[in-house]
Amino acid sequence: MPELPEVETVRRELLLSIQGKKIEHVTLLREKNVKANPRDFKAALERAIIQDVQRKGKCLRFDLDNGYSFYSHLRMEGKYFLRQQGAPFDKFDLLIIDFTDGSSLRYNDVRKFGTFHLGLTKDAEVDGPFSEIGPEPFDLSGKELKEAFSKRNIPVKVALLDQPVISGIGNIYDSEILFATKIDPMTKANALTLAQCDAIIQESKRILAKAIEAGGTTIKSFHHGDNIDGMFQLELQVYGKQGQPCPECGHPIKRVFLGGRSSYYCPFCQRQPQTKFVLGITGPIHAGKTTAANYFKAKGYLHFDADAVTHSLYEIKSVQKKISSILGKEAFVEGKMNAGYIRSALTRSKAKKKALENYLYPLVKAKAERFIAKAPNGSKILMDVPLLFPSHIDTLCTYTMLIDAPLEQRVERLEHEGRPTASLIQLNKEYPLEQAKKKADYIVMNDDDVGTFLNRLHSCNLD
Repeated sequence: MPELPEVETVRRELLLSIQGKKIEHVTLLREKNVKANPRDFKAALERAIIQDVQRKGKCLRFDLDNGYSFYSHLRMEGKYFLRQQGAPFDKFDLLIIDFTDGSSLRYNDVRKFGTFHLGLTKDAEVDGPFSEIGPEPFDLSGKELKEAFSKRNIPVKVALLDQPVISGIGNIYDSEILFATKIDPMTKANALTLAQCDAIIQESKRILAKAIEAGGTTIKSFHHGDNIDGMFQLELQVYGKQGQPCPECGHPIKRVFLGGRSSYYCPFCQRQPQTKFVLGITGPIHAGKTTAANYFKAKGYLHFDADAVTHSLYEIKSVQKKISSILGKEAFVEGKMNAGYIRSALTRSKAKKKALENYLYPLVKAKAERFIAKAPNGSKILMDVPLLFPSHIDTLCTYTMLIDAPLEQRVERLEHEGRPTASLIQLNKEYPLEQAKKKADYIVMNDDDVGTFLNRLHSCNLD
């Protein structure tokens, strides 16, 4: 969606191309996009001269010499092209403005979301689209922003997109501004300090001005003219860079959905003092999760052990009853878990395994949520969960880490401990390794000596 820099670039190009031109004829190819009587709209424009092109936020205003203005909101993919009259129409052209000099302005919109409005120029700030748009960052102070956000108990990422409050900022620059100010996008707007609001205004001005100078950002199919591409996408720090290293600290950029929109940020750089840092580790059986957990515990992480939590659930009578109904009454003998039987039952029947997972996963996740909630603000928390992604506990984590090791080494470790290797490996065959590799922020191999493995953990810089 074009944002302030893109629309400002469009305004400047239009001003150079059509200022002073007289409109001869207007063709509306899709009248429903005109938020006025189509006949009144055409009558106001035809035979008028375009005196100026103004912008407020993401909306354009074309001022005419007859006292009228018409407004254009580009929405997601609207763009203007200057053609010669008689040139073939494009199937996505919505508005054609023919000038007396033989040129023709075409409004083209693949999504067909763009709108046109009509009003008197003298009433522009009190009636019509401009009156509904809030001040731009260039016209706001940090104090005014803090006051505007004082009752906004929503994530700052969402609040910055609220055009009646602060205009011109969209999804791209929202992410870039919050990264520059090192503010977590999930921070509540009404919790921002005056210093943070000052920083948002200053960085908004700097980033938007730089983007205007670069001609905006060309993302996907938005172009503001023939062969005119914005170049600010070369300057983007975090937007669209999920999984790539943060330019400041090297940790992976994350994407989170807030208010139905995706926000890109660095959980490490943009971590607030009161934020809890949650690392989830997972991996196939005997890959080295315990060694990794001990390493992070020694670094001050609070440890949530999903295996221990699951075993504690097995001691609850109501849970035993439910599991017995899934796996059979032999699952528990005199109130004690029959590990061999359970392992055998899960190996033999995928349906029973799935049913047990559907029952246990929500219980374990609820325990994980309570564990995180009880941890002091500013804590570092380790979620040690073998099935981190299938249980969706990864959604509670700041970062996720997959510990992996070759199968032969894992078998050797199990045999060394005298564990029932064959049945454990068979049960673990369905571990979603490839899926986990695609989702994990970090993949750490444990295919060498312990010292090398610990160095690899240290190199992730999560201490």
